[in-house]
Amino acid sequence: VSAGALDVCSINAAKNNVKLCYYHHDILSEIEFAPGIKFDIIVSNPPYVTESEKELMLENVLDYEPNLALFVSDHDPLIFYRRISKFAKDFLVEGGKLYFEINEKFGEEVAETCLRAGFGESKIVKDLNNKDRFVISYWLFQYFCKNQNQIIMRKAILILVMAVSAIYFFSSCERESSADVNQDRIF
Repeated sequence: VSAGALDVCSINAAKNNVKLCYYHHDILSEIEFAPGIKFDIIVSNPPYVTESEKELMLENVLDYEPNLALFVSDHDPLIFYRRISKFAKDFLVEGGKLYFEINEKFGEEVAETCLRAGFGESKIVKDLNNKDRFVISYWLFQYFCKNQNQIIMRKAILILVMAVSAIYFFSSCERESSADVNQDRIF
């Protein structure tokens, strides 16, 4: 939804000498990747301020952030969290984590959304003002060992960054051959 956000990411990556591959998708649409694409960490700051809270926002936020990046419907404030959680469970590598920034009113609901999506553990982290601000979820795979008759828990990770209502995926290109690396690819 905001290709301009990718331009900012590209500039920041260049300034910090970081090689990134970019994938641009609307998270509310079905997303298809080539087989085998997995991510290490998902970090998402989806729109989480409800429309009814708009009048409470500080001007410095409203002046510099697009409304699409800030506001979500009062009718379904968890829409992005449900969709990203569902996506994450399909595209996490073993050992992955999902990090969400949240509206302080919805900490328990977001953590529960992640658990319902299949994450093994979700915890709420408070900000400096002691308000619920982040939910961190751990992808836990369960493997049954017939020989030892036990369940071994393994963690898994995935990388995804969300801005506005589009989702931007960043992955290290270093694992790809130099011929395959295209830092500016947008799908």
